[in-house]
Amino acid sequence: MTMWTTVIATTLLIGAVQCYDQYTKCNLNFYNTYSCNYENLCLFGCSDNKCWSQCNGMGAVAWDGPDGTCNNEYGLVNSIEWCISSDGPAGGCSSDADCVAYKGNSCSGACSVGWSNPDHSNAIIR
Repeated sequence: MTMWTTVIATTLLIGAVQCYDQYTKCNLNFYNTYSCNYENLCLFGCSDNKCWSQCNGMGAVAWDGPDGTCNNEYGLVNSIEWCISSDGPAGGCSSDADCVAYKGNSCSGACSVGWSNPDHSNAIIR
């Protein structure tokens, strides 16, 4: 009986650690590709001179994380859901660093399920 108790306790501990980890990191599928806003688990950056942020569109259906956070598991055909931020630097942005102050802003339009991802060539937080 003691062996089964140990197995069950170990399984529960591993599950608890994985659940905690789920709500502390940005989408692991794109973790080394885009900059991460650790405050709301949303990826963000600069693409085509505009600040963008990850958002929850279709991914909201399966997301059980805290309100205001981005789904960190969802990816449709290896694409994230994203939108153009409601504000950005005057004259646009040239790198993700220009969008740090706007990374928590709301969307200026719809959340795009998208078939393409924003440019990631200038990610700053990895």
